[in-house]
Amino acid sequence: MKDKLILDINQGIYIFSTEGNLSDTVYHNSRVKIVENGTSTVDGRGGQRMCLIGNMILYAVPEDNGHFNDGPWMLGFYDIDNMKQAGTVKISKSRPPFGKIYAVNHKSYALTYKTLFPYMPYMLQTFGLAGDTLCRFSHDEKITDFKGASYSNPEGDNAYYFNEIFTFRHAYNDTIFRITSPERLLLAYILKMGKYKLDINDAVRSNTKEKIAVTNFFETKKHVVISYRLHGAEGKAKGYKSIFSKTEKHLTNFHDELGFENNLDNHIPFSIPKE
Repeated sequence: MKDKLILDINQGIYIFSTEGNLSDTVYHNSRVKIVENGTSTVDGRGGQRMCLIGNMILYAVPEDNGHFNDGPWMLGFYDIDNMKQAGTVKISKSRPPFGKIYAVNHKSYALTYKTLFPYMPYMLQTFGLAGDTLCRFSHDEKITDFKGASYSNPEGDNAYYFNEIFTFRHAYNDTIFRITSPERLLLAYILKMGKYKLDINDAVRSNTKEKIAVTNFFETKKHVVISYRLHGAEGKAKGYKSIFSKTEKHLTNFHDELGFENNLDNHIPFSIPKE
């Protein structure tokens, strides 16, 4: 795959050569319309979710370029080496409650599920390449007795790969998991937010005063970085970041607008307050 570039955008999924020439179209969303100023609009939301497993592109899309909110949905397989489609599997008869698709290993993938679907008891499921269910992982972030027409949703899932292991945090959950195999979750971190932890039932009702909404979580070899918004007593939110040093076991907090100190010439100046 060193000689190929994969572009996943609103219009579809495309393969280019390293010279920038279009080699093939994996999926094209015909519901996307290009307007005169060069931007794109989507008729009722289109789009796709995709991941890579070995030499295969897996992508979840509505069948027959259907509407995002309608069904059925399918999982498509594209063989990158042979530059051709390699089959499909039906995964949902109606609008799917899943968020995104991620590779677990060369033989399996995971679908993450949206927290705000009250009838979905799982945060993720793992599947084999034939569409067979391997394991379901439940969650405790369930909405109860909510009958409002509108709601707020200040958190989303956080997912990334660390040392090639899929790592995942479900929205409003204080635990970060590593999916070490299709049948196993390994606890990686716990966010101890105490009285500041935001419950999903408070979140949807906009009861966020003096609560923390986690907006991003990722890590490097030496650090863990957490982005969040702290809602004050008047309901106004300010952005913060916390950096945890894995080697020194030390946590540093700072305001988003202050950033890091950067003394490079001809670069935007950043600063961070001293502790």
